[in-house]
Amino acid sequence: MDGSARVGRCLGFLLISTLLLSLLPVASAETISGFGYSGGLTAPGGTALSSVVAWSNDGSLLATSYHDEVVITTVESRRTLVTLDPLDVVRSLAFSDDDSYLVVGLESPYQSTLAVAVFETGGWSRITFTEEGRDVDSISFLPGGLLFAVANDADGVIEYELTTGHEQNRFEGGHSERVTCISHSPDGGQLLTGGEDGVINLWDRSGPSITKSWPADDPISGCAISPNGEWIVWTSGSLMQVRKLDDHTLVSTVHLAGDSKNLEWSPDSTGIWLLTEFAAPQLQLFSSSTWAQEHVIDIGHKATFFSVAPGQRLFAVTSSGKVTALYSMDRWQPGFGVTGTDLDQDGIPNPRDSDDDGDGIPDEFDNICPSGSHCPSYPDVDLIRSVTITANGRLLRVTDTVQLNLSQSVLLRELAAHAVNADNQVDNVEVSRIDRMLCKPTDKDQVLSAWASVISVDAAAVLSGRVTCNGKTGLVGTKTNDNQIRVEVRWDIEFTLSNPLSKPYNISYDLGVPSPYGTIAMAVPQWPVRMLYYHEGNLEFDSGVVAKSAPAAVLYVEADPPQETTIIELTSEWLTANPGPVAGTFVILATVLLVVVRLRNRVDFQLEQEGEASEQYDDEYDEYQYQQLESIDEYSNYVEEELTPPVLETSRPLATVATRGSPPARRGRQQPDRPPPDQRKTRKVVRPDADESEVEHEEIVEVGPPDPVEDEPDPAMRIAADLVAETSAVDDTDEESEDSKAIEDALSMVTSKTPPVQPELDPQPSGDEPQDTPSPLAHDRIHDAHAVKKRRRPVRRRKK
Repeated sequence: MDGSARVGRCLGFLLISTLLLSLLPVASAETISGFGYSGGLTAPGGTALSSVVAWSNDGSLLATSYHDEVVITTVESRRTLVTLDPLDVVRSLAFSDDDSYLVVGLESPYQSTLAVAVFETGGWSRITFTEEGRDVDSISFLPGGLLFAVANDADGVIEYELTTGHEQNRFEGGHSERVTCISHSPDGGQLLTGGEDGVINLWDRSGPSITKSWPADDPISGCAISPNGEWIVWTSGSLMQVRKLDDHTLVSTVHLAGDSKNLEWSPDSTGIWLLTEFAAPQLQLFSSSTWAQEHVIDIGHKATFFSVAPGQRLFAVTSSGKVTALYSMDRWQPGFGVTGTDLDQDGIPNPRDSDDDGDGIPDEFDNICPSGSHCPSYPDVDLIRSVTITANGRLLRVTDTVQLNLSQSVLLRELAAHAVNADNQVDNVEVSRIDRMLCKPTDKDQVLSAWASVISVDAAAVLSGRVTCNGKTGLVGTKTNDNQIRVEVRWDIEFTLSNPLSKPYNISYDLGVPSPYGTIAMAVPQWPVRMLYYHEGNLEFDSGVVAKSAPAAVLYVEADPPQETTIIELTSEWLTANPGPVAGTFVILATVLLVVVRLRNRVDFQLEQEGEASEQYDDEYDEYQYQQLESIDEYSNYVEEELTPPVLETSRPLATVATRGSPPARRGRQQPDRPPPDQRKTRKVVRPDADESEVEHEEIVEVGPPDPVEDEPDPAMRIAADLVAETSAVDDTDEESEDSKAIEDALSMVTSKTPPVQPELDPQPSGDEPQDTPSPLAHDRIHDAHAVKKRRRPVRRRKK
């Protein structure tokens, strides 16, 4: 039972928690804010880093801190009015109710250093200062009075007289850590403080004493009482809590998209602004009637502090870098409406217009033009705003492109290069953030309807459409020192037509449609304009410079002129009209070509067989000759035979036929006596190496004098003798010379050389035997042996 009860209690707790969380307001889908990036401000030196900003109560001045300097800028002209030196790092800024004084909170790391400096705005001189205080992050003025409150060194708050710097009240004991935010009630009776200890205290100034205290889980990042005195709001981490000032009841707890950095009420208490950051900084506006999110403005760069102008149509954001970014709901047109000559018809007379011709080049630097003189009066058509209309099939695309001037491009590139990594280079992630910042404020429905109302085509009806934006051109891969590349922002409005456009046709347009409101386009000249028209990728019309006085026009797109027919086109048309003859001719040519190729590639197999037989015969002969040489080396006692010319029976040449066995003529041949071993003539044969595959040589060396040796027949002679034995005998003995010639021919055919002549051996005669007379053939062999001591005979080996 106990386990079941615990499970039931847990389920009940989860259910109740889910219901309570569902009642908490969260950030809803935002609407178009109307605020667009409108440029930036820098310190006069251009190197200091921005930290905090504050608007004068009339909205004409903007105070911006750059490390240890304070720059006062006029909002209309965005030019520096004066630079103040408070002698320490600036942590906070605030104008008095009547804008007569500017109070500057300082870092003050030591007790002897300044904590607060007060400047009068008439001559911008310092009139007083205070030394007690540390990291003065918040300043609050008592409404209607001359008192201001700042944090002191003892984790409390001190109220000082504005003109003299004398202490009036001290609020101590409410915090254990440094105070981070201070706010007076509209009636001046209460003071709200928050600290790093996560505690919110509501003080009674008459005491002073703590009326109510609330703890928080995280340090307090901001707190304020609404200007109408109805609500108390504070932020801690990613939570915003709202309570009633009179009875302290909880009104709402809002879960933010990221941690809050600072907050600010609107002057009429209808909304509250918060600077938050999760993946990227965002400026969020919550309505005080529903405490739901109304607008979200993406800040593409780093953001450390913000302040909204009293008119709620302009705000400034410090970036902890060289640039303080400005966002506006209106076009920045200094001098707009003043009478005078206006060349570019942008509403600003030439004497007050820094760019008379509207091409984004200041007049003092505009010195390049075709005429070479009066260049500020001749806009560069490649730099002014351009509207490109492209017709392609059923699509009609309008591209509205604006270019920032070089000064604006440099400031935007500086913000982009330090958005994620402070490496002075714009990478892809930083470009994506800036692109979102520039394009997200676009009211696509308004842009689509505006262009749909001024474009019409007589040959088709304009149906649906869509709008896209791209602000990456001129940023991708650039560096902060790239001061010659202009940033370009483009809006593409794509319409679908009822049918494709075919020439000729008329198209009407009106270039008076302004670039999208609430975007960077409000800081770029809108006039003059250049219009380009393309049909199927071909340029049909270039308007050049179009003034504001004549924005509308009707364009007649003519039909393409007829072109002269060429021989190639005529041939192509004839071939298309007569496919039969063309196909027949092709088949005939292909057949003839095939027959010719087959005849040229025919193989004579008879020649191939004869070649194979000849190669086989050569291989068999080489093998036989190699075997005979081996047999001579193995049998050293083999003696030479005396070759006696046989008696042939016929004089006809005989075929070279290989024989086996001993020929019959050898049996009747008389062998000479065999000389002693030391007097024999020997033959030394050098065997070829196994690795040689080409023609090698056999070396015959004469060893000693040509002593008479026993007749030892040569293998080639034996083959010839065998051939003779197999032939038929002849009757006529007078044809003996012809038979000898036939033997020599047969020997030449077998050995490919003249048959060697066996030299006559000269054996030592014995005492009882008469000495034989050598035969003429033996005599010739002896003569040849003396004449040639060494000779080489080529031997062909078969490849293994």
